[in-house]
Amino acid sequence: MEKIIIYLEAIKGLSKDLHYETKGQAFYGNHLLMDRIHDHLDDYQDEIKENYFMYNEKSVPTHKTIIQNTIEMLPADDLDTQAKMGILNELIKTAIYHIEQTIKDDKNLDAGDSDLLGRISSTLKNDSALLGRVLL
Repeated sequence: MEKIIIYLEAIKGLSKDLHYETKGQAFYGNHLLMDRIHDHLDDYQDEIKENYFMYNEKSVPTHKTIIQNTIEMLPADDLDTQAKMGILNELIKTAIYHIEQTIKDDKNLDAGDSDLLGRISSTLKNDSALLGRVLL
């Protein structure tokens, strides 16, 4: 579950960077799409921390640990916006993969945890589909 939080943080950070970098004819739509991708992830991270970690009396990953692990996932600043959007889409797809593997493999998940992960996966799939249209 910590890995999922780390992926969500990387997606959140990169989408906010792209929110400020977009320009050109598609600026407004891309600007709003990056906001959309970013905005729901805080709530999902919080739900994972409270429902999975705190409820099961497990140590909650610290923000420092999350950020340290996120840095390696983020692209170089000198890449163009289109390349960064491609990386964002790959991060989203990788997060979906890890979420679905966790649902399948983690026998300690209860119905609420599985539901939460399913909602996150569904939201990310929608984001990836929209981002894929931008990348065409």
